[in-house]
Amino acid sequence: MNLQSLLVSKDEQAVAVLTPVLAGFGLGVQSCGYPDGICRLGEQKFDTVIVDYDDPHSAALVLQNAYQAASGNHAVTVALLSDKAKVRSVFGAGANFVLYKPVSEQHALAT
Repeated sequence: MNLQSLLVSKDEQAVAVLTPVLAGFGLGVQSCGYPDGICRLGEQKFDTVIVDYDDPHSAALVLQNAYQAASGNHAVTVALLSDKAKVRSVFGAGANFVLYKPVSEQHALAT
């Protein structure tokens, strides 16, 4: 069984760091922007959804769609966050975990 992750971010550095880290854990990785992420959630099942909160409104829509698409089998959700002061609102929007930016390989592996 292949586990699939969806990485929704416009941050090329975060995508470049996280893609090989996730692949190293045996996860298939699809990366895209916000509109495509919402579409993909409606078309395919993902075990992990990682969304960048640089655009909070779009990120919240992605998380909302992740829960609606899961139909009882909730994906693990991770928010990429630059502003630590917004962590409460991110968890309130449904994120299970937070990874602070800028993302480094060591930080991603430790998380």
